[in-house]
Amino acid sequence: MDLQLNDSQKVLVDSAQRFFARSYPLERMREIFLLNDTFDAALWREIGELGWNAVALPEDIGGYDGSAVDALLLLIEMGRAGCLSPYAHSSVAAALALARIDPALASEIAASQMSIMPVPAIRMRSHPAIARGRLHGHAQPVAWADTVTHLLCEFDDQAYLVAMAHPAVRREKLASVRGEPLYDVRFGGADAQSLGPARPLFDALRDFGAFACAGLLQGIGERSLELAVDYAKERIQFGRPIGSFQAIQHKAADMRIASEVSRVLVLRAAAERDPERFSAAASRAKAWNCDAVRKITREAMQIFGGVSFAGDHVIQLMYQAVITLGSHYEAAHEHRARLATALLG
Repeated sequence: MDLQLNDSQKVLVDSAQRFFARSYPLERMREIFLLNDTFDAALWREIGELGWNAVALPEDIGGYDGSAVDALLLLIEMGRAGCLSPYAHSSVAAALALARIDPALASEIAASQMSIMPVPAIRMRSHPAIARGRLHGHAQPVAWADTVTHLLCEFDDQAYLVAMAHPAVRREKLASVRGEPLYDVRFGGADAQSLGPARPLFDALRDFGAFACAGLLQGIGERSLELAVDYAKERIQFGRPIGSFQAIQHKAADMRIASEVSRVLVLRAAAERDPERFSAAASRAKAWNCDAVRKITREAMQIFGGVSFAGDHVIQLMYQAVITLGSHYEAAHEHRARLATALLG
């Protein structure tokens, strides 16, 4: 597997690093996700203006002739910046899944004319029903319901697209541990566009969503390790930097090993072209990264010491993001169960 970036990928990574360093440094992300009660919609708008929504899609449906590798590079930089947004859900998971089934909708995502949050059947509540093309019931928790333009809902083995702008749709913000904003969404008879059988679409959404979350987790782990190492070089205890203590060095070494394994797994998934092999690779990356990056951020908190347990410390931003991402597109144990079933079956 070739891990070298081509020239266009290097430009993409460089532009993402400059964007976050200039406009959304880590301290600003801390303010957005830890100190403010509402998400800064300007961040999502600027992501669209940069054209990043088209990065993962081929040129014939309005993309930049990109690939999952290009999307992964952006996801890693977003994770490093502590940036949570609908990007992983809409521009990667939904865009790549719809590219297989409904390329016209995928092209609208690429053009930033539409953004989609998938809502699997497990989050549909109160006996949802469809009558004369109108959806009744409600769903919770739904992330980014106040930011995306559409929800892609699964129930009764069918997939339905619902516009958030419909007057019958109501949303109520739920209490959460910050990170992604969560909502209770009541449909109230909103128009629902049928996209056909749910299983092939939501299986693809699970795979691409797991891959996207693994990419974000990779960036979060890398940045958390860097923050902890920088702090260990500066923090003086007993007359010398704590980074000189063997116990801290062992922690940092273990964190680095976990991060490197994570990077290989997610890159292997990005490079996989066969759908069945991609599904397994995405599950491996999600299962490993959920556990490994949670450990990395916990160890980083230990290196920072008591100050890291303050609710507004920057490492809390990273840790809460790890917990949030771990719940999307099946948890680590569910992906391990899928892999075991495939292996033993």
